[in-house]
Amino acid sequence: MPDETYAFTFFGPNPPPDQITWDVQIKAAIFADGSTWGDPNWITILLLRRSSALKYDGEAMRAMEAASLGGSTRKDLVQQLTQRRSVEIKAAGTTAEKQMADATFSNALLALQDSRRTDGGDIPR
Repeated sequence: MPDETYAFTFFGPNPPPDQITWDVQIKAAIFADGSTWGDPNWITILLLRRSSALKYDGEAMRAMEAASLGGSTRKDLVQQLTQRRSVEIKAAGTTAEKQMADATFSNALLALQDSRRTDGGDIPR
């Protein structure tokens, strides 16, 4: 909303606020209703990131569902997701797509790692 403030969290070293300042510029935005605002080039990048995230999220979910239904081992699924990540990064035509492929499949692998069963065997259902 106009005149509203928002605090952003940045990754990496986080020195105390009195030791570092950031000059942040908002170049484009996609709003909840789907409308956009800002620099057309940045809007294109944001929309590409959004569509890429949807595509890669769907691929990762389908792989996990198939592994769960097919009785695959965790090791097999990790191998499949790792390979898919590599394939999609190489096939991506833009930096934005490469970044989204990397982030999506890395997050799926991290979630899988955090859902380990005590017996270390099958994929959680």
